[in-house]
Amino acid sequence: MCLLDTIESWDDRHIVCVATSHRRIDNPLRDRTGLRSLCAIEYGAQAIAAHAALLGLPSGQGSGVGVLAAVHDIITTVSHLNSIEGPLRIRADAIL
Repeated sequence: MCLLDTIESWDDRHIVCVATSHRRIDNPLRDRTGLRSLCAIEYGAQAIAAHAALLGLPSGQGSGVGVLAAVHDIITTVSHLNSIEGPLRIRADAIL
């Protein structure tokens, strides 16, 4: 399952991705009410995975390693992502 459409920018420390899959009726994370906002965590995890892969490519050693170490104290401002009309921009920052 790939939820991201494109990588907008990246460097050694961060990545910014764009996604429109939150609006798709066949999004695999949707339930009967739509795409709940907590599913944004998966979008972030996929951005981390893309960043790890990009960091691993120049070294010739295959994929890099990315870890979503913890998720806590989540506060959402919308109940569902599918209510957001524009594309999502997902940013992940490496903590070294």
